[in-house]
Amino acid sequence: VCSSDLMLLVALSSVTAAWGLRRLGASRLVAAGAAIIFAASPFALYRNVEQFPMVTYLVPFPATVACLLASGAAAVRWPGRVQRMLLAGCALVGLNFIYPAFFGVVVMLAGIGIGFLRTRSRELVRQGAWCVAAVVLAVALNLSTNVIAWRTYGQPADVDHPAAQSEMFALKPRLLVSPLPGHWFPPFRAWLEREASADVPGENENHFARLGFVPLVCAVLVMGTSLFPRRQIGRAHV
Repeated sequence: VCSSDLMLLVALSSVTAAWGLRRLGASRLVAAGAAIIFAASPFALYRNVEQFPMVTYLVPFPATVACLLASGAAAVRWPGRVQRMLLAGCALVGLNFIYPAFFGVVVMLAGIGIGFLRTRSRELVRQGAWCVAAVVLAVALNLSTNVIAWRTYGQPADVDHPAAQSEMFALKPRLLVSPLPGHWFPPFRAWLEREASADVPGENENHFARLGFVPLVCAVLVMGTSLFPRRQIGRAHV
């Protein structure tokens, strides 16, 4: 991917993340800072330098929906323009790489469950169901060409994904909280040296695709402000 594509990825990720955080009640300053952290996260950039279709810049849409649902803000009808934007974002997620689509549906379903337990609101369930349906229908449309090709030409014979790969390439909490490789901060370097001396088996690309300790702490703080918004969804900033 050329530098212009990479900069476009970072810019789009910043804009969509800031937009989502503003919908959750974050101030402009908090939203801008958190969006930059999200857009420049080593995990996202490492995976997207050669895989621009991973669409990190679309992840904030289902994430925003999930947080709105979990916080109970979706118990009231969303403003029309916000609803249209979220539905369009969820549909775009479904039309792209399958990983964001799958996990987007998972977190939105979790948001529906948490929000319903808090509010017992059928309107919340309805709002969430529309967003989930947007992703699912878009995925079905996207995969329809594959199904037609498989029926016409047969499925590829050289594609093999054994179940063991689910464990091999799964996100591991140890790598999520660990500092980035080659960190300049001495305590973090010592942390990495002790981690390397443990000689954990099965190390793979996840060793490099880390979020990093400091961004992880920031992400936890952002999630806290998202689940406990300072303002209500109906205020002017929405």
